[in-house]
Formats: sequence, structure tokens, C-alpha cells
Amino acid sequence: MTINATGIKLDVNEPLYIIELGAGLGKFSFLFLNAIEKLRSTLFFPFEKIIYVMTDATKSNVNAWHSHPSLKPFFESGRLDVAIFNAAEDSSLWLHNAQIILKPGSSVNPVVIIANYLFDSLCHDVFQIAGGVLYAGRVSAGSQINESANPLNPDIISRMDNIFKFEVAEQPYYHLSEEGDESLWQGMLNWYVEYYGSRGQNATILFPVGALKALQRLSALSSNGAVVITADKGSGHVGSFLGLQDPTVAVDGSLSVMVNYHALSLWVNTTGGLSFVDPHEFTNLIACVFVLKPEAAEGGRDTSLNRSVSIHEPVAASEAYSKQYPYLLEAFYDHLVSFSPSDYRKLIALQQQRGAPPNSSTSILTTIALLRALEWDPEVFAVLSQSLLESLQYATTDLHAIIAEGLQLLWQNFFVTNSNTEIISEIGRIYGQMSLFKDAATFYERYLLYHPTNAVGLTNLGMCLYRLGYKKAAEDK
Repeated sequence: MTINATGIKLDVNEPLYIIELGAGLGKFSFLFLNAIEKLRSTLFFPFEKIIYVMTDATKSNVNAWHSHPSLKPFFESGRLDVAIFNAAEDSSLWLHNAQIILKPGSSVNPVVIIANYLFDSLCHDVFQIAGGVLYAGRVSAGSQINESANPLNPDIISRMDNIFKFEVAEQPYYHLSEEGDESLWQGMLNWYVEYYGSRGQNATILFPVGALKALQRLSALSSNGAVVITADKGSGHVGSFLGLQDPTVAVDGSLSVMVNYHALSLWVNTTGGLSFVDPHEFTNLIACVFVLKPEAAEGGRDTSLNRSVSIHEPVAASEAYSKQYPYLLEAFYDHLVSFSPSDYRKLIALQQQRGAPPNSSTSILTTIALLRALEWDPEVFAVLSQSLLESLQYATTDLHAIIAEGLQLLWQNFFVTNSNTEIISEIGRIYGQMSLFKDAATFYERYLLYHPTNAVGLTNLGMCLYRLGYKKAAEDK
């Protein structure tokens, strides 16, 4: 049996795989799985057939996921699986729990691919276009320190300087190989040269070859295409690449550059797919959705390129997309356009800068409103917890009930890492300030699981137990 409620045909008797690339600590996976759980009763597709696959290139991360308490229920239910997968090279996935291989053509249903802060660290080529001529960039890396006691020390990266040199590019720059996509890439380069050259403009283009290769190989897992959800630093508008300058190479644990989402959308549209490109320029986070047709996995295509239809052209986008993918378009506007992830981050940054003056009932209402609007996000709570604590003197009993309910929601979405355990103690402090000592004690006990000798945590737990009438237990703390 197949369903077509979203514009994408799905076989209800086969698994629907959601594959996250570079899942890292696993926090995003946990939040995504929680979100899907809440939609269980409204889904068109059988819930038990949805399999989320966390992937990473390192075995240590995969082992850590298996032992993380927040992920344990999802493993036990069979809805979560893991695989070691190098997005830059691999074309198949060995699912550890199911003991099966996902290889090209093995998935009946389209696959869903999530790439969150991944494409920026994959391989890129860099070009400049000046006077209608294409120049290819080469980079040399060096350090001001002549020698290092340990040449494998990762701190060396932070001392590196990059020197770029641009020379006239040979034509064609991309030659057809076993990948089968180079002729299309060459057509995309020609498109950029024609676009800027015809306007008398100069530009610097980062060409995301690593992301393009990864998407081609991953889309081949299904004979029915793929849906890609991706967010990263970058730009999706052709006007963002104007000017001749060296690309910025960021050093944040690895090397990364800005992602050219416009090039990715060109590739998607040219292979018969559709691209929903974040219209928010001049932000530090771009979120996009791509619908890849089966042709995306094939090589040797027609290299004629028309202008990419994206969300920057809302009339064309809404007319073309609303008929084929009405729910996807609606979700994109609701969750990425009307209030984008970048807007979310800016709002939190503003709150951190301004703070909330804890001197009136208005401030606690503002704090609660912000927490509710952002669904009691633990990281937002960490920013606002002190303001909330100091404002509790103005809170009514009804507000206490709202806050207590919000803290439970916060805990449901809390994913423990080595760097955020203090949030657990902060939850206990809020409960204690509201005289909800049983709940406060519960969170102090949870906090002490990670910091068993912490004097403040032990003292606070003892005070809660004393107020609950457990004097002997309190004295033991």
C-alpha cells in the first residue's frame, strides 16, 4: 500500500529511514526523536516504520550513543539505529542494531537526510570570476612557528595562516570521471561565469564539491529519491558572492568555510528536484530543504542550466511547489521563514545582552513568555534562570504552576552532556525557591549523580530533605 499525502509516495509496508550525518554528541537526534514522538497520533505514515539512523565517522561517538541514558528508550523500541559513515567517501551504511546494509537502491521509500553543520567542513573548491574570466584558487597553509615538539598536536591548526593564489582555470575545469557528475559541475561553473560576466561583476565562489558528492551518493540509497534538511553557515543568494577576496577559513575544532547553498540549489533543480532556500541573508545560520529526484543519483546529465527557482522568487516557488509538496512548503514557511533558527539565536543573544530587570511582575511575565515561546529550551533556560530566580518573589501561585509545568517540559527535552549538568542544579534551585521541595530534591539528586562530592549540591539537597521532614537524611548530607 502506498500513500501520497505529502506529495511524496511512501510504501507503508517498508521502513522510512531518516539519516543524520555527523550526529556528534547526539543532542539533535534526541530532540528530533522527541518531536516525532509528539506527532505520533497525527502521522500519515506508520510510526513503527520510521527508523532514525545516527551516523558519524568516528567509532567513539557511536559507542557513546549506545551508553547514553537519554537515547536508551529509542534503541530499545527499535526506532533508533547507528552507523559509522564518512560523508566524504562512503556510499553504504551498516546498521549496527538491525544488522543490515543500506546500499544504493536498497530503500524502497525515499530517504530523509539531515546535515546539521556538516557541509561547511567537507571539501570545497574556490574560484574567482573577474572580467568574465574564471580563476581557480590554490591554498597553502603554514605557521609562524618553525617547528613543533609534537607535529600531531591539534593546537597547530589555530596557528595556521592560509595563503591563496588564483590562476586562470583550465577549461573544462571538471573532467568526467567515475563520479559522473563533473559535466554538471562544469555547467554550473559556466553558469556563474555567464551570470557575473554579463553584468560586469566580479565574484568569489566557494564550490561545495564534498557536499555535492555526498548528496549524490546518499540519494542513490533509494530508487525514489531523497529529502534533505540542512542548516549551516553560508549563503543561498547569488548576490552574496560579489567581490574578490580570500575565503575565510574558520578554526573551531576543525577547518570550515561558508557553504554555497545557491550552488547546491542549482544542482538540485538541474537534476529535476526542488529547493527551498532560506531567504534570510546576512545571518549566521542558513536552513534549506531539498527534494532530490532519482535522477540526482545518476551521472552524465544535460549541463544546460536555467536560473535556480528558490524561495527568493516567492511567486514562482509557491505556484510550483504548493501543488507538488503542499505540507512541505507550509512547514518550511512556518518553521524556517516566519521565525528562522537564526532569528531564534538572535533573540537569545539580545536577551543575554539586555538581561531582564528583576524588579517587577512584568519582568517575570516576559521571561516566562520567552521560555514558553521557545518551548522551554534548556539552553535558553540556562541564560534566563538567574533572572527567573530573582523574579520569583513577584510570582503568584498560578505562575508557580506554569513554571513547574514548564520545567517538566524542559526536562523531557534535556540531553545531558559534560558541559550542561549545571542546568540540572538550576532547575532544583527554581523548584526550591517555589517551596516545591520534593521536586527540588529530585533534581539535586540527579545533579549529584554527575557531581557526587559537590558541596553546594549536597547542602541544597540536605536543606530540601530537612524541609520535607527527613531530618536524619538531611543531617547525613
